[in-house]
Amino acid sequence: MNSDKIKNRTNGNKKKIKALKNTLKNRKKSSEMNNLGKIESFAISNSNDITSQLTNMSISTNYEYLGEGVSGVVIYPAISCPDINIDYSKYVGKISHRIGKNSKLIESKEKIENLPNEFNNIAYVKEMYICYIEENPGINLDIKFPCTQVIIPRISGDNVLNIMKKYSKSSETKDHEFMDLLIATINFYDIVVNLTERKIFYNDYDLTNIMYDPITHKLMLIDFDDITYGKPKYAFINPVKVYLTSVVFQIIDNMIDENYFEDNGITQDRENCTRRRSIFQKYEIELSSANSFAKSGFEKLRENIHQIYLEMA
Repeated sequence: MNSDKIKNRTNGNKKKIKALKNTLKNRKKSSEMNNLGKIESFAISNSNDITSQLTNMSISTNYEYLGEGVSGVVIYPAISCPDINIDYSKYVGKISHRIGKNSKLIESKEKIENLPNEFNNIAYVKEMYICYIEENPGINLDIKFPCTQVIIPRISGDNVLNIMKKYSKSSETKDHEFMDLLIATINFYDIVVNLTERKIFYNDYDLTNIMYDPITHKLMLIDFDDITYGKPKYAFINPVKVYLTSVVFQIIDNMIDENYFEDNGITQDRENCTRRRSIFQKYEIELSSANSFAKSGFEKLRENIHQIYLEMA
């Protein structure tokens, strides 16, 4: 057999293999969709005026755009679904374009339902619904349908990152507002430690995944995609101390560094930042890095938080 025939046969085999892989891939997607159980289907019929830059996903201006990630957008209110009888003005919808990942949503729902009841509505909300979105001119998703919407209660307030930006940007922000957030985070730490002792690991303590209500001074976790039972997702000796003390450190760093949000065009009053820094230094709280703060600074902060609060106020 000459080289040209061998080359042509090889190319033909490659095409057959590629076609077979695509067939198996599509069958896998179909199987995953069928294994989702009873999830209601519906269609969006509104016109679209807002487009997600990350996902090329358009949504109607009838909905408030709350945020987005690599897998979809979060809107308010959630889009109503047949057979899910709730007050949609109290819920947000996370519309995902990851069709092949939908079995993970059922897993996440089960993990949320298994969280301890004693911290329900205190550190998280144990409520989640899932439904399909079918192809419709009212939504543009640059993908194949159907895709899914996760419906969860809307948590009051905003995520910690946005709260910090808001406090830093406003000249009206009082020191006690920063301190209320700081104390809420320290108290929240004890709840997370309790969960960790039960071998429940959240694993994703990002500032955008922790909601804060300035009125109730309550912190709540959102986005449970990375939660694990039995052992942490990452091989840290003490994942709570690594993650959550880092959140506390970032709040303090924001309070004492006038250029913390420099990239966002936010510069705080230098005099106020210097004054706050001197108060933390008075109590020998180690703030040179997140690691050093986790080792010794956090416990010193816990011991002296009320005295610091009084001095700040």
